[in-house]
Amino acid sequence: MNTRNPLDAFNLDKYLRAAGGTRPEAFDWSEPGSRLDDDAIFCLGYMMDIESHTIIYLRELLSTSVAEDASITAFLACWAYEEFFHSMTLKRLLESQGVSIDDERFAKLRQRKPADVFQQRLGAIASRMTRHFPAIHMSWGAINELSTLTGYQALMARANHPLVTTVLSRIIKDERRHFSFYYNQARARLRPRAAQLLTSFALRRFWRLVGSPVRGGSDALRVCAYLFGDRVGAEHLAQVDATIARLPGIEWFNLVSRYSPLRSECCNDRPVGCRAVRGAH
Repeated sequence: MNTRNPLDAFNLDKYLRAAGGTRPEAFDWSEPGSRLDDDAIFCLGYMMDIESHTIIYLRELLSTSVAEDASITAFLACWAYEEFFHSMTLKRLLESQGVSIDDERFAKLRQRKPADVFQQRLGAIASRMTRHFPAIHMSWGAINELSTLTGYQALMARANHPLVTTVLSRIIKDERRHFSFYYNQARARLRPRAAQLLTSFALRRFWRLVGSPVRGGSDALRVCAYLFGDRVGAEHLAQVDATIARLPGIEWFNLVSRYSPLRSECCNDRPVGCRAVRGAH
């Protein structure tokens, strides 16, 4: 899949000037097209929920040392704004398919799991113990953003639905810019060997597929089965790993492709819980 060249420098000033994101009013909802199948509807609901949860994720991040970096906080402010409107756009897309969604859904989701396990439990502590915490955060964000836009691309291909393609194509443009920021920040901050070692430890021990700490492992695996359940899907997940493995000191990275239904024997939502993975940790 085309994710553009992640090694291109990220222009923060240009991004801030252009920030605004994809909004529901940008689309014509008068022709919703044929109804999507249940699996596609499920995937859109999963994606909407995760996008809506960004504000909680941001709350956790701002309790860490990344809040002291002006460039990161400037980006995160626009990032959270854009992700919020992604969730609203996906909500409108689901409503065009006859799915009713109210605000109580989002409130219950935030009560269930407030944030990613690493940021929630260890992020604030780790950020006080090491100056290399931003390297972990930027690497983590790069993985999640690339996984997200890869999922959107896969859903476009699976659904083969004009309105879905129109909407997700616009959202993907935002996600690519998010990924570019995280990736280039990670590449710069991973130069010290200590940053590489700490980031590798955090990813191996705590990273889980984007959205699974919020929606749960079974929902994440259902999404993977639908979007990446064939050989082409497995190749797309492997491409995510290959891109992340280009970061300094992260050449070992292979965590995303382990969620491929063709490879995984997972019974929960963490790679460390897979029989095929235990020996690697």
